[in-house]
Amino acid sequence: MKKIITITVCLLTIILCGCTKSDSKKQHIGTWEATVLDNQKLSWSFDDTTLVSKTGCVSFTNTYTIDYTKKPIYIDLIFPNATVKCIIKFQDNNTFEIAGAKSMKSRPTSFKNRKDILIFKRSK
Repeated sequence: MKKIITITVCLLTIILCGCTKSDSKKQHIGTWEATVLDNQKLSWSFDDTTLVSKTGCVSFTNTYTIDYTKKPIYIDLIFPNATVKCIIKFQDNNTFEIAGAKSMKSRPTSFKNRKDILIFKRSK
């Protein structure tokens, strides 16, 4: 009997861990805040395909793509006249760093020696 219970608990743990890992591909979904120039708050709200950016009384809605298979993770912010190629790294479930391209044709390859990194915290 103990063996059956142990096996059942192990199987449930494996199943639950598998569910958690598949959800990590949506770790970015939600609302995040960063502090930018002059201590202004920048808010980004992600759903499956849309990014809403807000700062002060200005709001923009755009689309994005994200590729969790890349290391670091690729995220492209798609605006009407340009696509900004970025990389993103999650420090934990409530914090991520993002670095954008200096030109529209390239993508950063790492976070080393960059001064343009924004750090976002998940809104509560």
